Amino acid sequence: MQLRHIIAMVAVADSGSLRAAAKRLGVSQPALTKAIREIETLMGVSLLQKTVQGTIPTDAGRVFLVRARSIVGEMQRAKEEMSHLAGVQAGSVTVGLSVGAALLSGRAIQTFMRTHPNVQVRVIEGLFDQLVSGVRQGRLDFSVGGLPAAEIEERLHFDILFQNRIVPAVRHGHPLANARSFAELVDCDWALTTDDPAYIAHLAKHFSTLGLPAPRIRLRCESFFTLLQLAPHMDFVVAISHTLLRHPLTAEHLRPIEISDPCPTARFALVRKADVPLTPHAKALAHYITAAAAELQHLGASTAIGGDPWTDFQRTLDKDTRRQSRAPVSHESRMQLRG
Repeated sequence: MQLRHIIAMVAVADSGSLRAAAKRLGVSQPALTKAIREIETLMGVSLLQKTVQGTIPTDAGRVFLVRARSIVGEMQRAKEEMSHLAGVQAGSVTVGLSVGAALLSGRAIQTFMRTHPNVQVRVIEGLFDQLVSGVRQGRLDFSVGGLPAAEIEERLHFDILFQNRIVPAVRHGHPLANARSFAELVDCDWALTTDDPAYIAHLAKHFSTLGLPAPRIRLRCESFFTLLQLAPHMDFVVAISHTLLRHPLTAEHLRPIEISDPCPTARFALVRKADVPLTPHAKALAHYITAAAAELQHLGASTAIGGDPWTDFQRTLDKDTRRQSRAPVSHESRMQLRG
């Protein structure tokens, strides 16, 4: 098997047709068809099938693609690392962010793009368990988000950034806005920002430790912004991280219920492959995001639940950005900008 076989398989799967994949790779369609037939012969199974929706992977093809995407991703990263060692500063970083991480990472990405003007950044937003799968398969350099209590895979490395409390929140004017215990909320309908079974089990276990039945989950909304649109018009209780709840965008639609019971926690983590180092560009972006998380955690620790650490957080980042913008630009950076 050669690398061209693997690249061909990934291209067809991503494009949905041999014609589109051939155009993408800059080869003739007969040459691409031949490469696919060769790899299917080597594997001893059919990897692709034609349907009315286009050319799609077979069951065996989907299993093969997990490995193939990882190989292609690592080859691209290896190429970028060699270019970096040769003094070429161009490259790319692909990062996966949960909603909370996306709100946290905006200024960090902005700073990274300013200090790395020749690096392309691709941001994929989604549920954290899906993003972890992207890291595992090599589609993402790393991902950031809330991590429920679960076993950590040996193939992945988790850098815990801080502990997030999961708190109940409701619309403004909700009849139970002044509740003081989870027991008062047992009969409510609950909404979650994830469909992750591990997260749901973690929440149910916490209720069980309080001697309460599991919350009645009526809405599992994978679109956070759809949830914010629904929140002002419904009486459900939302289980949400206290960090995300404090963000002005969220606070406009939801308010915390200041209960006296202990709340469940979820680790906020940066996830990467355990046996593969980050590329220099990915490492730099991870550093900026980690620093932003540490700053937000520091401000949040000294702010009451009703406070607004995000305002202080933005002021701090603005101050850092202005200070860095006044710093002298290196000869190397000037040459890059002149291009």
